[in-house]
Amino acid sequence: MGRRVKRKRIKRKEVDTKTIAESIVDDVVSTLGIDYLNLERDVIVGILDNILQNILPSSSRYTKDQILHRIQRVKDHINQQIAVYLAENKEHFTNEELEFIVFNGKEAIVGFIPKLYGEALRNNNREIITHLKVLWNNSRLRLPVPCPKCGFFSVTPEFECIMCGHVVSEREFKEIIDFYDMLCEKVDVEGKEWAKKVIERGYVYYIEDEGLTLNFKHSKPCYLINLSRKDVRYIKRLIGEVEPLEKVGTGKPRTILDFVLGDKEDDRGD
Repeated sequence: MGRRVKRKRIKRKEVDTKTIAESIVDDVVSTLGIDYLNLERDVIVGILDNILQNILPSSSRYTKDQILHRIQRVKDHINQQIAVYLAENKEHFTNEELEFIVFNGKEAIVGFIPKLYGEALRNNNREIITHLKVLWNNSRLRLPVPCPKCGFFSVTPEFECIMCGHVVSEREFKEIIDFYDMLCEKVDVEGKEWAKKVIERGYVYYIEDEGLTLNFKHSKPCYLINLSRKDVRYIKRLIGEVEPLEKVGTGKPRTILDFVLGDKEDDRGD
């Protein structure tokens, strides 16, 4: 039998994407119209290098025009990467930079919205604030409770807004979630025993999509609501453990809610 001849493997030359990126960077900046961002050349080369590695198969050769044509097809992705770079690495932004970041970054810059919101406020750019609010309130980072000051759904279970820093008072929080209406409906559904447990514990949790509950959940944002003395009196009236309120001055009967909310001192003081 004759000896088997081994075939020599021909090594295919890999595409040097970094060299290509350096050779087309000026054309790309001009094509995308991003000269005004004044980005460092190395930054754009780095972004292009990463993108070229995904769009240029290593076994092929391309002319400059072919490469630029492919770049044009992924320009939205390039702009998004630039927007993320700016949001992450710059401290302050011009209005032009803010607009580029918000309109090109989309969901990729959601994590930077608190920082961008602060800059939009500094620049008094109401249009950008509106866009940021829509982007945040429809994102996976949205929290269940809106801030009464800035309007973002960004109030944490510690009752602090991560967007503007406003600390939400217990009175504000109860108004935001319609606490007393929610409490009334819950007592109607769960009955006296549930109401008595709430009074005994002195607190209740608020969880979005579940409303008021006695059960803490680690998987969802849980807001602890401590009951004031007025809240306790309100619950007792709901279950008939306190005499009904009498008519006052005007001859009109006061509702339970009038009694709870009519007193102007802060609930924290009760």
